[in-house]
Amino acid sequence: FTGEYGAVFIFSLVITHTFVDFIPSTLFGVPDDETVLSILPAHRLLLGGRGYEAVKLTVIGGLGAFICSCIFFFPLFSFLSNLFLKLSPYIGYLILVSVIYIILFEKTWKKISFALLIFFLSGSYGYIVLSGHLLPEDRALFPVFSGLFGLPNLLLSMKTCTSIPFQVIDGKVHVKMPSLICSILKGGAAGMIVSLFPGIGPSHASALLSVRSSSRQFLISVSGVNTANAVFGLAVLYALGKSRSGALMAIRSITDCNAHTVGILLSSGCIACGVAALSTLALARIIIKIVLMINYRYVSMISCGLITVTVGLMTGVIGFLILGIGCCIGLLPVFMGIRRIHCMGVLLFPILIYYIHI
Repeated sequence: FTGEYGAVFIFSLVITHTFVDFIPSTLFGVPDDETVLSILPAHRLLLGGRGYEAVKLTVIGGLGAFICSCIFFFPLFSFLSNLFLKLSPYIGYLILVSVIYIILFEKTWKKISFALLIFFLSGSYGYIVLSGHLLPEDRALFPVFSGLFGLPNLLLSMKTCTSIPFQVIDGKVHVKMPSLICSILKGGAAGMIVSLFPGIGPSHASALLSVRSSSRQFLISVSGVNTANAVFGLAVLYALGKSRSGALMAIRSITDCNAHTVGILLSSGCIACGVAALSTLALARIIIKIVLMINYRYVSMISCGLITVTVGLMTGVIGFLILGIGCCIGLLPVFMGIRRIHCMGVLLFPILIYYIHI
């Protein structure tokens, strides 16, 4: 594919990916850097018989964020450059305040101490892995996130859950309209920030969005981050000439990013958004029915095996070590009785060093 046709194809794939990507993290606990934190609230809903609702919430968040992003797409151009310049010096301090708030959100001083320990432990782990060039940057995140979040979640499922309960597949979502709209707007705003600033990814934004959010509100917001990031990334490419992802780099290499092309891409993205939403819900219904017929402990074991084998094939012995150490750190919050969100120090600590030179 070349020219506008190729750009339409790539952008449609990007939008579709932001929807379908939540199925494996919800139903199998297999993470990537965009869905890593959605595993925990989605898995809670799955074990409560609301796995389909979890997927539907991510679809609603993605659709809402896409609509909001398109509404603010062109008005954003007039002040995008100024916004980037004005916020850049303060973004590190905003993240630092958010991290402190996340840690202090624990109920007791003992748990706050544990949270600090996990944050710095995972942060040191992340800094060594990501800054020490132990693996190529594009491969390092898979064993890191699989170790911190994927394997611990699957191991705990193997221990406590032999089968998933009956799943309710209906059109209901248990979120009030004001909370739903607020969650969509939070996800859209976070997606814009992710698209603007290098070094801040969807997983960073997800960690900050988790504060004072219920499981359902969080799923709406985190899916909105990914979709809004895709749309606003196109705005950044058009306004600033900067590409924040491989897909946008590919688009820039095969076509000129002018107003005409942007209009075509947004139109194709709108179609892809609708098709992806319907396809994700249909696929989720099919997979849930299949999973219900299988011993979930076996599903978790197979998922663990696939993750381990894939890490080995992609990253070798070093990847195995990173995976194992990450798994040990990822299990600690469970035994300490604190939230696993503090393991996001793996990314937040290095990004703090990057922005404010701690």
